Order: sequence, then structure tokens, then C-alpha cells
Amino acid sequence: MKTITAVLTTALLAACATPPTPELETELSEAAIWLQEYLRIDTSNPPGGESAACDLLASILTEAGIQFERLDSGDGRASLWATLPPTAPSTDPETLLLLHHTDVVPATGEWAVPPFAGEVRDGMLWGRGAIDSKSLGMTHLAALVALSRSGAERRRGVALLASADEETGGSLGVERWLEQRPDLFSGLATVVNEGGFNRGYQGRLHWWGMEIAQKRPLWIEATSSSPEELVAGLARLVRRPPQWRVSPQAQFTFTWMAPHYIDHWSRIFRSLGDYIKPAGPTVGLMPGMEVYFLDSLQVNQMEVVPGTGARARIDSRLLPDTDQSQWLTDIGEALGPAVTVEVVLAAPPVESSPWSGPWIEIAQRHLSSVAPVLPQMAAGITDSRFFRQAGVPAYGFSPFILDSVVTRSVHARDERIPIEAFDAGVGRMTDLVAAWANGD
Repeated sequence: MKTITAVLTTALLAACATPPTPELETELSEAAIWLQEYLRIDTSNPPGGESAACDLLASILTEAGIQFERLDSGDGRASLWATLPPTAPSTDPETLLLLHHTDVVPATGEWAVPPFAGEVRDGMLWGRGAIDSKSLGMTHLAALVALSRSGAERRRGVALLASADEETGGSLGVERWLEQRPDLFSGLATVVNEGGFNRGYQGRLHWWGMEIAQKRPLWIEATSSSPEELVAGLARLVRRPPQWRVSPQAQFTFTWMAPHYIDHWSRIFRSLGDYIKPAGPTVGLMPGMEVYFLDSLQVNQMEVVPGTGARARIDSRLLPDTDQSQWLTDIGEALGPAVTVEVVLAAPPVESSPWSGPWIEIAQRHLSSVAPVLPQMAAGITDSRFFRQAGVPAYGFSPFILDSVVTRSVHARDERIPIEAFDAGVGRMTDLVAAWANGD
């Protein structure tokens, strides 16, 4: 999943941290061994190489006797589909899809451990993808295997999709297979994917975040025959004053959060429109809170092409209800007439996934003893958007309880996950999936 990372904060933490200590002998659970092997497969995208990841998953599914199908996109790009259909009569035979992506962002910079060694240090498994999202994928796989091994009757089906290409837009993964193999997805009731964020405070979990809506990607390529004109246009673009807005999805999220905060924040959360004005907030906000009220824009790269001019890639994240046409018009005006704008990736507005239904009921029943389960709008983008566009409810959920230092390693250096937190997450996901299959 793509997230906004605090690069400077991460760098300072890395510089000040005690070097990780390698562990001579660590007894890993079966699922943790699978994850370790998974982390050792370099699926950096670009170029991807997800076929090797599918080989590992296929070997585990074969040993468990679970049917699967490889979905090849060519050039080493592949996804994998597995399913456990219902075995008992039911009035609710629809399927839960467990979705994660096998590709990862490239591991740049100096790491404390090699990013694809799958090393165990300081009680953690280190490696690119340790959180985003190979660990989630292994909780899905472990839950599917445990369900198969249990021999219990299944009143609902469960499927798994390990998809390629999420990190660069999903055109060779979920988007392709929804278009080319609609038969695989025809019986889906619900999709569970990455994207949920669990809030911890002073050593305890504050709430489980269940993502039901997210920002929309709008990736743009800007070109000009004059590098100077492009630089000047980009400077005007990033200097534009931001326009703040409270979307219905953000208000829904914060209304549910309000009862779990002190009176000051509860009052603001319940009536965001009273405090978030187009020119900016009239009160101080929590760190990071602004992403829920702004269409973001970032210039990711610029290059000069000799004899041609220059081009730049602009990554926009739009609020769920932003008018894309108006946004593009505003960008074009800021860049100026000498710059041409081409849309590389876009997503239409979609309805939020409903805050109701079997998955939500199961999650609330099984997780609320630890912390309340709350709906969430995510600032990042995931493959869930493709299913929402197809009318299938999709939810982002992380079964892990992680501290902020660890979560900041996503898309940054030294990505890692505590083994104890991973194993606990496997147990939670296994319970949730079993409850779904049992028809709870």
C-alpha cells in the first residue's frame, strides 16, 4: 500500500537507534517461517518478479491440498488465486476474498540488515514487505490452511488472491484479472485487504481501524519542449494555496472516532465543518490529520530528454468526492500553456463500503474485547478501489498491533515486524476467517 512517509523522522530515528542484534537461534512458528521465506524473494516493483512469490505460495497450498490457479501476465509477472468453497448447505453461500499484493517498493538507502535476507533480529523479522504487505498475505494464507486442516464444514466460501503490481497501479494485477477473469469473482460477498490502521496509545490499543473508503489516485505526466517552462510551471503548481474541505467520508470516520477521545477532540470531530474552512483549519489539528481534508500533490521525478524537452511525474491523491475534471483544469492553469498534461492513472468516485454486513459483525464480535472497531477513511490507495468500482464491498484490515516506530518503516528503510505481533495477527485472522466460513 502507498502511504505518506515521514522521511526525515525515519532517518533521524534510524540514525539514533541502537544497531539491531542478530539472534543465534530463534524458534519460529510455521507461518513465521513462511513469511521469512517470502521476505527473501525480491519482488521490487519495478520490475516485479512476482512469479517467484507465487511459486512459494503454490508450494504451501499444494502441501495443504488447497486448489489454486496461477494467473500469468507475462515477463515474470503473476498473481495467484486459491479457494475453499462451501461444503455445507447454506442460505448464504457467498465468498470472502482475502487479498494482498506480492510486489514491494524498491529498497533504497542504507539498511541495518540486507532488505531481502529475511533476518531475525531483536525479536523481529526484517525485510522489504515485512508490513506492506507480505505479512498480511501470510496471515491470510495461514488462515486458509488452518481452515482446510480443521475439516470443519464451511457454510461460506473463502478465497485468496495474491496479486501483482499494486505498487505501480495494479494494471497487471487486480485490474487485469477483474476484466479478464470475471468468473473468479462472480460469487464474492466481501473483500478483506490492506489499508486498515490500528491506533495505539500509551502501550494499549485505542481502536481497530477498518478502512471503508480512501483517497483516489491521479497520476499525471507533464511535458514541455522547454525545461525552463516546466520548472517554472511546477514551481507555480506547488506554491498554490491549498483548498481545505471535509468530505462525507472524512466526517463519517471522525464521527465514529469522536466518543473515544477527550471532550476537546470529540467536539471537533463531530462537527468538522465548523473548524475546517477552505482557507485552513481554525483550530490546531493532530499531527498528520490534514491529509483527510486536502487533495495532495507531489512531484515524484523530473527528467530532461535531450532534443525533446523535459517531463515530470506528478502524484496526486484526491479526496473521495473531488471533481477530477476541475482538479486537472486547475493543474493545467498553474503549469501554463507551454506544458502538456497527460493522465497516467485515475480512479472514479465510488461509494464507501457499507458499515454493516457479516464481515463487520464478525470483526466487532471477535475484536471488541480488545478495542472498538471503527470505520476509517485511508489517505493511501490500495487495490480495494477496483472491487468498490465493481460494486463489491472491500475493507482494509490489519490484524497486527504495532508501535509507530515500526509502522514508519513502511516504504522506508529497515522495514520489519515483531515476531510476537505477527503470530498474534495470524491467530486473529484465523479466528475471523473461521467465523466467516462457519456462518457466524
